[in-house]
Amino acid sequence: MISPTWPAERHRIPAALLAIVLVVTACGGDDAAGADAGPTREVGGTDDESAAAATISVTDAWMRPAPAGSATTALYMAISNDGDDIDVLRTATIKGCAMTELHMTTMEDDVMTMSPLPDGITVTPDTTIVLGPGGIHVMCIGVETGFTEGDRATLELGFDGAGAVVVEAQVRRDG
Repeated sequence: MISPTWPAERHRIPAALLAIVLVVTACGGDDAAGADAGPTREVGGTDDESAAAATISVTDAWMRPAPAGSATTALYMAISNDGDDIDVLRTATIKGCAMTELHMTTMEDDVMTMSPLPDGITVTPDTTIVLGPGGIHVMCIGVETGFTEGDRATLELGFDGAGAVVVEAQVRRDG
C-alpha cells in the first residue's frame, strides 16, 4: 500500500545522497591535483633568533566556488610561521558564510570523512602548513553569498600569538 506521503518519501534518499555528494565535492581532493590526501609541511624560513613572537604569513588563499544548490564550500591557503614560537590557528571567519570550521579530510578504506579540528592547527617555527583539497581546510557552512569564480572572499584568521590576520581569498576552481 502506498502511503499519503509516498512521493515525499521517495525523494528523501536521493536528496540525502545529493547533499553528501555536494559536501564531498566542496572539500574533497582533486585527482588531477595529486593523490596525496594529507597536508604537506615545507620546512623553510629564517635562522633569525631575535624574533620573540611568532610571525605568521598567509599566501595563496583560495576558495572553491559554491556548487549550485550547495550550502558548503572550502577554503585553502599556505600558512607560514617565520618566528621563533609555536602559534595555533584557532578560528576562521569568512564574510558570506554563516559558520566556519577548521576541518581535516581523511581517506580510510575508500571512504572519505571530514572531522573538525577543535584544537586548531599548530604552526611550528620555520614551517609552512599547506591547507589543500583532500587534507586540512577551512569549511564554509551556510553559504550566504554566491562565491562564483573570480569573486574575492574576506577571511579573518584567529591565532593565539599573531592575533587576527585578515586575508583576501580568490574564488577559483582549482589551486
